Amino acid sequence: MGVGNSQETRYELKGGLPAGMWSLRITPVSRGPTLHADVILRPASGGPEQIIFSADTNVGPGHPSGLIEGSIETSTPPLPAFPAACGDLLIVRVKLVAAPRPTHWHYRVITP
Repeated sequence: MGVGNSQETRYELKGGLPAGMWSLRITPVSRGPTLHADVILRPASGGPEQIIFSADTNVGPGHPSGLIEGSIETSTPPLPAFPAACGDLLIVRVKLVAAPRPTHWHYRVITP
């Protein structure tokens, strides 16, 4: 994937999202990219998307977790519940903001 491009992964929901902390970990395959991620609630009704939270690259060289430089590792403070209907989508959108070379990534989202 090249700079400026984004990728979305969609999860169909069975109902609302409970209140609590969310965690997101994105690990690029190659070192050094700058990433931006949004976790989004998209109504099946076609209404406006709601960004639940966003995160940017926050792992530099030599990070104590051992994650690759350019990764995102974050947890939110407790967030309110998000009402959602069966068929609404939880979206993880990752954008490659800058990179020394094209790359792709692996990620994990943990909901409350």
